[in-house]
Amino acid sequence: MFRSVLKRFYSNLKSFDNLEELNHYLAANKFAHTLVYFRANWNPNCTLTDQHINKLASEQAALQIIKVDSDVAHKIARHYSVKAEPEFVFCLYGDEVIRQIGPNYDGLVDKFNKMVKLGQQTDLAVGSLKWIPYGSRYQAYYEEKLKHHYAAHTS
Repeated sequence: MFRSVLKRFYSNLKSFDNLEELNHYLAANKFAHTLVYFRANWNPNCTLTDQHINKLASEQAALQIIKVDSDVAHKIARHYSVKAEPEFVFCLYGDEVIRQIGPNYDGLVDKFNKMVKLGQQTDLAVGSLKWIPYGSRYQAYYEEKLKHHYAAHTS
């Protein structure tokens, strides 16, 4: 019941246990600013961090927050190369730009502001694509820019 109440208050806060569902959700919505928050129920730091995440979700409506329990969703944690909980992966247009390990609310706010500023200062588009699934921006850049150069200069 508490989870359904939270969903009404924080529409920018979602939880996922399945990598395919998460990828489908992100691809369908193509959020500009996403924070993937990895937590573990056994970790007392994550209990405190949950409060920070709820506060961040209420203050930053432009930030889509994805909450992942690393103990349940091993595949998602492995996909994002998570090493510890709590761990935060900030994604700009679907690709990682900043990472934070450990509970630090001021650090989260600071990194969110840096991500917004980075998005305003740079054009991260590859060809006609602006939003790209996590981890594939380099592959798209390679296909578009580097592949032909390497083919022309190597035997």
